[in-house]
Formats: sequence, structure tokens, C-alpha cells
Amino acid sequence: MRRVMREMDAEEFGLWGALYRIDPWGEERADLRTGILCTLVASALGGKKGKRYKPDDFMPKFDAPEKPKRSLYDQFKAITIAAGGKVTERGG
Repeated sequence: MRRVMREMDAEEFGLWGALYRIDPWGEERADLRTGILCTLVASALGGKKGKRYKPDDFMPKFDAPEKPKRSLYDQFKAITIAAGGKVTERGG
């Protein structure tokens, strides 16, 4: 960053900022281009009936919330019921 500040004046920095606003570059832009290509391929191959794909369907989601984890009791209950057993509710 110091080198940029030494070699670039405010006017040039502003021009680069304006260019980025018009035509962004970087990983997000690359992900968008890849998402557009995946949308085209998925649509051409048929995909799911009636599904209209969007580039966002194929882009990575880094801030996706974590799936809530089941409690140990809920896991036990699910396994017991799946095995044909009965479970009485806690506290009663």
C-alpha cells in the first residue's frame, strides 16, 4: 500500500476507483462469470423440471449460516424411533 501511495497521486487513484465501479475485477467477478457459465450448462442439459437457474445458484456462499446441530437427546430419540422403539418425553 505504501508503494501505491508513493507512486500514484489522488487523481489516478480516483480514476482506478471509477474504473472498478464500471467494470469490477477480482474473485467475486470471477465467481459471477463461472456462475453464468454453470447456469447456461445446467439449463442446456435440462436440469430439474421447471427450475430456472440463476448464477447465484452456483456461486460459493461463504457467509451461509451453520445448520443447527441436534442435541444428543434428539439424536437418541430419532435412532430409537427408527429402530421401532418408543420414547417418553423428558420430564414426565
